[in-house]
Amino acid sequence: MTKLKQLLWINLLLLVAACTTIDYVGNSYTPTKKVDVFFDERDIDRDYEVIGKAIGEGVSMDGVKDKMIERAKREGADAVLIEGISSDMIAPDEVRKRIGASFLRYR
Repeated sequence: MTKLKQLLWINLLLLVAACTTIDYVGNSYTPTKKVDVFFDERDIDRDYEVIGKAIGEGVSMDGVKDKMIERAKREGADAVLIEGISSDMIAPDEVRKRIGASFLRYR
């Protein structure tokens, strides 16, 4: 692979990584180091309060989920409850993934 192709691939990967966004509205607390992830509210076996809501968008579900977890840590959440996922075609060969979630804090 030529150096030009290598640089193009690196730039493409950086662009894809930079395209993931997390919008959050809610309260913030001292950052946490570990965040539990739930996909069904019935799986949560502790008392909790919802401290905020987030919407994440990007080109990869795993990438969006990972960024969502990092944002939850920064906001001081103990857990993320994934409440919805969707995807939209935004260009002929580009699909935008979206995750909606609640950030939770254990009581």
